[in-house]
Amino acid sequence: MVRMTSKIEIRKSWVFWLIFFIGTLLYSANGELIALYTFDDADNPGADSSGQGNDISGTVGTAPTWASDIGFGGSGAYDFAGGTLTVPVDINASVMPDMTWGAWVRTDNTNPGQRKVMGHDNGGWDRTIGLDSRNGQFRYTSFTGFGRPVVGDLLGPESTEDWTFLAASYDSADGSVTVYVDLDASTADDELVTVTENANWNNGQGTFAIGGLRPDNTAEAWDGVIDNVFVYNEVLSAEEVAALRTEFGEIELSDPNIVISREKPLFGVIRTGIVPETETRSIVIRNTGEDNDLNVTKIVITGDDASAFSLNDESFALAPGEDKTIEITLTTDGVAGDYVASLQIQSDDADKTNEIIELDATIELIPPATLLAFYTFDDSNNPFADSSGNGNDLIEGSGSLPNWGADIGFKGSGAHDFLGGNLVSPIDINASLMPDMTWGAWVRTNNTDPGLRKVMGHDNGGWDRTIGLDSRNGQFRYTSFTGFGRPVVGDLPGPESTEDWT
Repeated sequence: MVRMTSKIEIRKSWVFWLIFFIGTLLYSANGELIALYTFDDADNPGADSSGQGNDISGTVGTAPTWASDIGFGGSGAYDFAGGTLTVPVDINASVMPDMTWGAWVRTDNTNPGQRKVMGHDNGGWDRTIGLDSRNGQFRYTSFTGFGRPVVGDLLGPESTEDWTFLAASYDSADGSVTVYVDLDASTADDELVTVTENANWNNGQGTFAIGGLRPDNTAEAWDGVIDNVFVYNEVLSAEEVAALRTEFGEIELSDPNIVISREKPLFGVIRTGIVPETETRSIVIRNTGEDNDLNVTKIVITGDDASAFSLNDESFALAPGEDKTIEITLTTDGVAGDYVASLQIQSDDADKTNEIIELDATIELIPPATLLAFYTFDDSNNPFADSSGNGNDLIEGSGSLPNWGADIGFKGSGAHDFLGGNLVSPIDINASLMPDMTWGAWVRTNNTDPGLRKVMGHDNGGWDRTIGLDSRNGQFRYTSFTGFGRPVVGDLPGPESTEDWT
């Protein structure tokens, strides 16, 4: 039988849980608690309890209603009915490549629909969690980043009384998103429903909303109560996420306690024009225990290519609060390819006696860049000529043939004036044939009005490689397609004059 925890016990557990996170995860240089909103402080219910100072910065729409006893276990929480809270944390993958976030939620509406718990979406299927009924069953889910929510066997709400634990982790190196759901978080005897899918996130907005899809409006607003929101800038393991849900703060740390900070992956793919003789990476080992020394008894490299790696240390002791940097060096001898090995760290931490860190590396040699085509339009005898020497001369395309002029181009050079037609280059720029590519041109527009006008492209209806002017999903701007549903946005500018060359 599962023992139900009393309100007082939950509050005590929550305090312990909070101390656990602030006191331990903040030690990690590469992974820490970025924000924690318990909503328990009557004087400042939007306070960030992580110590990072990321207090709720505002509301959009109908302000959520705070009460001291409507949350999980009778704690403080916000009731959302069409508005959102704004969190001043940038969760874009460019800023926070790895991330785990979540909350305890209760919905007032079990009908299928789109209602989000948190999100920073700007129209490009960004990092967002909540309820969705697209592409599958009505369920708690997260976006994959390229056009749909995660499906799998994720569940939707069955009751307006149940508190649900919802979390998602985003692993940029692995290119994956994992969603965790416990429909009834009041019990601790059921496993989390866990689904992992491939993911590739767009850049969203620089803040995120609690209670909705995005921080700038009330789209897909939550209908119900949200409590205990947390954000980490690392991928928590399935066991760590389960501990959050199941133990709810009754986590007792071993003493000594080993914490290892590192980049993920440590080596990974190294793309280079010249194979380096050596590549060095480092990890930091900390003892976050309070009373006992941590004895690291053995550090050894194992695996097929263990001999290619070396260490600067083998065994040592760390006092409580002390840390040590360990350097691992890969010696390639100028040879590209795959190197497979693992780092094994043994210590007297009772819970983590044998930690394994993957050292796998791939040295990928990048061939020198090749100019495939260069169209200067300066040859009056053949203004379609490819000046790169590769013979990729242009041919007439569809529509009105562009007008060539010997002095209408950039700085008075030869150029073509386009009035509805195009020229065709015989080069296949599909990613399957040309994975990496750079292209461009000097252009002048005769029309500064917003619209869709392209300089170059090979599109067949699927948002392929294309550059030019576009006004969709943002300001009128020079841009390129991202390949999965919209043009690049950012702060790209549009034309201001019909005289300027861009």
